[in-house]
Amino acid sequence: RQVEHPAALKLLNAYRQEMSVPQKQALGTFVPFQLERVITLGDQVTQAYQANVLGQKYFLLLNARGNILNLEKTGFNKLYKNVRVINDTVQIKAGFHLTLIDPKTKQSQQELGAGQLMIRIFQQGRFIYMATFSLPRMFGFLEAPLNAVWQKVRSKEVTKVLKRNAFLNQLQFIVQEHNQIYRALFQYFKGEKVDEVLPEWKIIRNNQHINLVFSRPDLLLKWPKSTKLFVDKIENLAQQYDWLCKEQNPFTYQISERSSL
Repeated sequence: RQVEHPAALKLLNAYRQEMSVPQKQALGTFVPFQLERVITLGDQVTQAYQANVLGQKYFLLLNARGNILNLEKTGFNKLYKNVRVINDTVQIKAGFHLTLIDPKTKQSQQELGAGQLMIRIFQQGRFIYMATFSLPRMFGFLEAPLNAVWQKVRSKEVTKVLKRNAFLNQLQFIVQEHNQIYRALFQYFKGEKVDEVLPEWKIIRNNQHINLVFSRPDLLLKWPKSTKLFVDKIENLAQQYDWLCKEQNPFTYQISERSSL
């Protein structure tokens, strides 16, 4: 089941915990849920589809009629049957490029150049449904090219990229959640002032590391508890994924992969 805006769904993660709106939005648009089976949750009443997206397990809650809750609020959605499931990773070879096609408009969505890593999810007829590795992740169709255009990528390399993307994805969750807190604090104390810069953490990426920069240094020191909670979460996350978080100054943190140091 392809879903344009999964944020409207009643969606549980692999631990059967309800996902927040930012977490659901981070999945991307036109997300392909591979529906596996209907299960009954621990309350012995609620039913859900057990589903898979790029190797991650999710649960889509169902209504009393056995239909996916809020599916009508997700925008474009489509059920694909009798497709060939692929679920492997390929890389575009030097000298080639491909065009990712928007599932809804059938128009060109993005040009994918040489070296681009992609996940082949399923094939229907002459089209293959793909996902990019780059974040935010994009989903779309490619007209099935000749095998000479791409090559399969070894599982060790795929694991490394997936681990890095998982870290970046969770980092984005934490930043989004805390930005909401800072904005709420700002509006409470200052009111609605559209002419002022909103306080928020910004993620700035380059090839070597990631910088977290706070937009309003003048306000950050006024909220020490919230700031400490945010920094603790970032440092714990970095440690889990073997990254290193260093304070550059009270409103800038640099995060680097230990393997690149």
